[in-house]
Amino acid sequence: MRVLQDKMIERIGSTDSIQADVRIIAATNLNLQEQVKAGKFREDLYFRLNVFPIHVLELRNRPLDIIPLAEFFLKRYSVNIGRDSLTLSVAARALLQKYPWPGNVRELENIIQRAVLLADGDQIYAEDLELDDSQLTHTATVDHSPKEAINRAPDSKMPQNGTEIALSKGEASQDIESVEREHILKVLAEVNGNRTKAVEVLGISARALRYKLKAYKEAGFLNE
Repeated sequence: MRVLQDKMIERIGSTDSIQADVRIIAATNLNLQEQVKAGKFREDLYFRLNVFPIHVLELRNRPLDIIPLAEFFLKRYSVNIGRDSLTLSVAARALLQKYPWPGNVRELENIIQRAVLLADGDQIYAEDLELDDSQLTHTATVDHSPKEAINRAPDSKMPQNGTEIALSKGEASQDIESVEREHILKVLAEVNGNRTKAVEVLGISARALRYKLKAYKEAGFLNE
């Protein structure tokens, strides 16, 4: 308490006081005011710490932070194992933004670290993320890319909220394509149709974007 109040410390076994030029940063996911009222946190300590509070929203309420954080963790863990060429596929990016992140940033970090280890090639696909299906608001096939769908038998079953459903290759592929399409068109709208900015946000080449937009236009999903 003396350190917080007077910025003074004493070494063990010494009687001399030393000025401590430090700043204390404390973090918690609890409501300390409620903890004080319940007698679970010292009131005097609370008021000494509560000089400049910063309230950080949960990750699910900061959707614009999800991809930059994912790319930060991707770079950190891919470099550690000599796979610094790894990138996130468009479908993986879309799925990361749809997931509610009950475990916050720590869950995102763990999922990216695991995906780095699971990825076969130079891209992390949606199924490499292995997100909890029960947390997703879309169908159970939403986190499976065409790569995995090809290897799944047409009559295989997957659990969805406790119910078994039949899943075909075409259905799995179609769902992930829908997620990818929605994400690309959403990004394009957010940048007011600027394709240069869109490819930067999406992390794909201009050629790939042109190909996809042409396909969307032919299928009637895009009017230009």
